[in-house]
Amino acid sequence: MTNNPESKYTPAIDTTPRYVEQVKLTKPIDFEGKKIVELELKMGDLSGHDLLKAEREFATTGNYSPVAVTSQEYLAIVAGHAAGLPTDAIKSLGAHDFAHVTTLVQNFLLG
Repeated sequence: MTNNPESKYTPAIDTTPRYVEQVKLTKPIDFEGKKIVELELKMGDLSGHDLLKAEREFATTGNYSPVAVTSQEYLAIVAGHAAGLPTDAIKSLGAHDFAHVTTLVQNFLLG
């Protein structure tokens, strides 16, 4: 085994995927006086704390799913966290956009 002293000074290149999804809405929405035409889902920025918070929020809705990641309500909550928007903004999306966004979140979580 050769010891190369230069290698310890070589900066590592970060190739970690950032898991950011840009979603152009097929049907823009007006939410709280703001027109939303695109969402940026920063799923790679979510932490376990965020997912547990989303799980607690989901529990307060009165809905139940034995596996939260299969519930669109839970996925909408996580999407809101990832987009930096209230869950109600995600729920206001048109059906096609809502299904697309929740599927992206589900695919990310199931990895």
